[in-house]
Amino acid sequence: LTARVGFWLELPDLSRGFLTTLAIRAVGGLQLRQTADFVLAIGDRAQRFYQGSAPDVPVHLVPYGQDLSHHLAIERGEPHAPITFLFSGQLLPRNNIRQLVAAFDTLATTHPGQWRFIVAAGGPEEPAIRELMARSPAANGAIVFDREYETWLDRIRPFRDADVLICPSLHAGWALVVPEAMAAGMSVIATRFVNAARFYVRPDVSGLFVTPDAASIYRALRRFVEDPAAIGRMGAEARVASHDGTAEAIAARLCAALRI
Repeated sequence: LTARVGFWLELPDLSRGFLTTLAIRAVGGLQLRQTADFVLAIGDRAQRFYQGSAPDVPVHLVPYGQDLSHHLAIERGEPHAPITFLFSGQLLPRNNIRQLVAAFDTLATTHPGQWRFIVAAGGPEEPAIRELMARSPAANGAIVFDREYETWLDRIRPFRDADVLICPSLHAGWALVVPEAMAAGMSVIATRFVNAARFYVRPDVSGLFVTPDAASIYRALRRFVEDPAAIGRMGAEARVASHDGTAEAIAARLCAALRI
């Protein structure tokens, strides 16, 4: 019996400059060509990257699977009043927090009192959010932090309390929060650098894709504030799409890739 060696890999962070990307591709490709019988790629961009780095190694699209039952159990009615946005993850530069803050700064001017923003996150970019709250009374009254959880299931609370997930990252190897939010019946705003969004979201059907600049993010935020009916319509479609990421669905992909 001969063992086969495979790797389950996200796309590396390619937002760190040309030379770093070149080094990652060269060294990683060499390692795969020397050691891998196959690669399970977490997202379509990862699949293309590893196909280019190691052309002779079979690369299969097998992303993460999750138990989404608790998110699917969240009951959805009319959108919250006011419309509530959620960022869940880490407040890191690669998650494009400063452009997100700039978008909310504009929204606080054009639509004061018509939105709420839950931050279920912490990290070094938090001062940018605090600075916005300090200078803008409208933003200060709309932004809340929800990140203290006594149990694992407590972390589902922000998904229940929000309508739209925002994931404006410059790089996300996957982003587990995307299928979680969609299973919870939420619409999604994301860039195409978010690999989970590329897998699940259909533009204008279950969410919106934006470019990572503040103006594009703002337009998506404004769209949902001005058209709350779109939240329910897209959220229902998002919930259906999330079933492609259950543990059972991904297990079937894995078995197919491994020919079990």
